[in-house]
Amino acid sequence: MAPHYLAHLDLISVEGKIANILDPRSSTVEVLFQNVNANFKGFYLPNDTIEFIIKSSLSQLGINSKLLNIDINRRQQKIVATIQFFALSQLGKKLLPLVTEGLYVGKLFSRQLERRIRSYDYINRLFHKTDKQHRHLFSLADNPAPNEYLYEDKKHKRIIAKIPIKTQFYLHSNELIDIAPAIIHLLKKSDNDISIRAMISDYLKPASDEEITNQGFVLIQTQPNTLQTLYARVAYDLLPKNISHIQATILTPNTIRNRNIFAFFSSNQNFIESLKSVSSIPLEFYSLESFRESFQLSDRKLYQLCANKPATLFAAFKTAPKETRASIFIAKGSSLINIKQSDWIAEDDIDRSLVIPPKTENEKKQIISFIEKQSIYPILKAIEESIISSEGIIITKYFPPTILKSLLLHKNVRHQVKGIYFKEPSKKYEKYFSHEDRQLLLDLAKAGIEIFWVNEEFDLLLIYALRSDGNSGMFIPIDMQTQFNNAVFFGIYGSRFQLDTAALSSIKEIFSGLLKLQEKSTHPEFNKSHFPAIVTGGGPGIMELANKTAKELNILSLANVVNFSKQHESGKKIDLEPINPFIQGIMTYRIEQIVVRQNEFQLDFPIFFPGGIGTDFEFALEALLLQVRAKKPRPIILFGKKSYWKSKITHTFKKNLEIGSIIGTEWITQYLFQANTVEDVLKIYKQYFDKKINFENRKYPLGFRIPKKL
Repeated sequence: MAPHYLAHLDLISVEGKIANILDPRSSTVEVLFQNVNANFKGFYLPNDTIEFIIKSSLSQLGINSKLLNIDINRRQQKIVATIQFFALSQLGKKLLPLVTEGLYVGKLFSRQLERRIRSYDYINRLFHKTDKQHRHLFSLADNPAPNEYLYEDKKHKRIIAKIPIKTQFYLHSNELIDIAPAIIHLLKKSDNDISIRAMISDYLKPASDEEITNQGFVLIQTQPNTLQTLYARVAYDLLPKNISHIQATILTPNTIRNRNIFAFFSSNQNFIESLKSVSSIPLEFYSLESFRESFQLSDRKLYQLCANKPATLFAAFKTAPKETRASIFIAKGSSLINIKQSDWIAEDDIDRSLVIPPKTENEKKQIISFIEKQSIYPILKAIEESIISSEGIIITKYFPPTILKSLLLHKNVRHQVKGIYFKEPSKKYEKYFSHEDRQLLLDLAKAGIEIFWVNEEFDLLLIYALRSDGNSGMFIPIDMQTQFNNAVFFGIYGSRFQLDTAALSSIKEIFSGLLKLQEKSTHPEFNKSHFPAIVTGGGPGIMELANKTAKELNILSLANVVNFSKQHESGKKIDLEPINPFIQGIMTYRIEQIVVRQNEFQLDFPIFFPGGIGTDFEFALEALLLQVRAKKPRPIILFGKKSYWKSKITHTFKKNLEIGSIIGTEWITQYLFQANTVEDVLKIYKQYFDKKINFENRKYPLGFRIPKKL
């Protein structure tokens, strides 16, 4: 019974029409309800909780009904109800024989007591809420004072509202009696009750006490009211003893401000006296589905307690269908902690052999079909069409496909979706994002939609945070956003095979020293308000040592991880660089985006340890970004022996000088600092933050500077 977020309401059925006249003398008929939505609660509750609600237009014409029997076929989504109709007025007696096959005569209401409103606070809050068009969600009279109309019925555990009525009583005019047969024929079309009721209200006349007594029937009009996010049901038991109400007892949600007309009848001789004692109509209330309530998440107290708790999100994902994509919209805390597998929208098997961009009509149809079969699509479409009117979060097993970008960025989605939570970036590529995925992440973040990665591998709930330039971002622990926003990014490059205590000790000493420098520094780029963060490639070796150091020193441990699960360096397809276990913040890349990934490191201060081809490549890109001024010039540390870096850099630098290929950019050598010890590194940084290093656009013959030359 996965919710499809269609336009139906789950406590009330589609309209039923007369399919068979069982007994014309007693006006007993069979009413057929076809294509009843699978979410209709009447399929799952006892039959005695189901009520037949006669169309208001019929009730206002003086016809009443009684439910005799009900036959429910959930598999076929069909219900057959045996209904007997009664005439209560002179007009009703004239029209009753015209109630024949093919007429739409009413709906079924499922009286789910769990949805009955018991909280005064809940319904009182509605008085002060409006929808996006600034229409009231709930009002009972002009300029209502809630306390004047509401009270708590503790005996029956419900909230009662009294809708004020007009003192004038009404009956049918002669003109209405003449056109009523034509009105009956209008009932051969579904869902036209509002227009018929409007027509009837134009042909009512004030009734005298004698006319009411003779007919035992009367129509009463209420003050203007709006019930946009609730069902209202007439509380029979609170009416005077001598008065009965016709079986049109349910007011369904409506954005229109109505003057509802209620039909009462009685055979008691004290009918008039009882009517005159009535000043209001007592109503009890039932809630809509949470996603239709037009509530903000800030109004959901339980949600505030559950929000952003990793254990809650991990438990939610455990209820999702296996081996398929699945999504769900959550608008309140109780829904979040009580998710069942049947609540998820599961994606069918999809043919992914799409041609993009499409060139033929058939290819266009395939893309449309692909989009509509996405598990998140019904949710986004319902938000776009304002069927979902509450704020909420979307929980989806996999990051949304980029082909849905236009829906994801629709103004209603931006307004109502306060978070998208996913478990994996991709079903096929698992933890690795595509370039298009990362662009979508940027677009969503800039549109104000928070994105969360419920990362079981790290046992963390991560939020997507933009870097300071707004052109890239990372997933970080939700409690480290301030630290990330004010971070100074130190990058560690080097061999994935280097796992020795000397390297670990060096990295730890460097960053311990930096933390001490931070306490005393007044440099605008590095001070008490700007925290150091360590960024690596997330793999083993020197990267693991660096991330481990970050965790030990309680500074941000970040990684830009690329998928090296390719068949290279060995004959088997294995994960050559498993993600190290010391990462807190992460962004991932597929192998073909290794160059893009390097640019998105956006390091303030790179530190290079000895490494292989990968490290050489990363150094070349850092130097290139510096050369073309794509990043602000700052010291780049080459940690290790002078002889090592001379063998790596000097020969290439001199050859480029010789052939003239770097004329005009030799100045980059002044930003490359070789450091053989931790003391050298800290000396370089201290002098930079103290603004004591001279940058004079000069070249250094080795291709880098050494500490003694500072």
